[in-house]
Parts: sequence; structure tokens; C-alpha cells
Amino acid sequence: MKIKFEKVSDIYDFIRISNRYDSYIDVKQRQQVIDGHSNLGMFSLDLNEPMDVEMITEDERISGRFYNEIRMFKIK
Repeated sequence: MKIKFEKVSDIYDFIRISNRYDSYIDVKQRQQVIDGHSNLGMFSLDLNEPMDVEMITEDERISGRFYNEIRMFKIK
């Protein structure tokens, strides 16, 4: 899913949501791949640039729930 944060509080919200899940969550921006659970990593990203998010899990119910929770950041 391609997302973008509008303000710093969006990053806090994303991390809070990500930390509810035990699965790997990769956030990719340009050549960087960041752990979606990492405060330091997430704050190293450029707010002005879009990024791709991928949850690594075989359970489609869990990934569906996660993507539904972060839909407010989805680029339309």
C-alpha cells in the first residue's frame, strides 16, 4: 500500500498501530527499508515523500485488519 504522512503525529499513530501486530512491517522509501515498529527508523523518513508499506504475514485476516487501520494514510 502506498502511504504518505501529512504531519508528525501521523507517524506516532502509524507506529502505535504497527506495534499491535507481531508481523514484520516493512516501510520502503527510495532505497531505504525501515521496520514499521521502529520509532527511530520511522522518523528518519521524509514526510514529503510517499512510501510503500508491506506487512509480511501469511494470515490474510491479520494483514487485512492492519491495512484497514492504516487506510487514513493511503494515497488516493
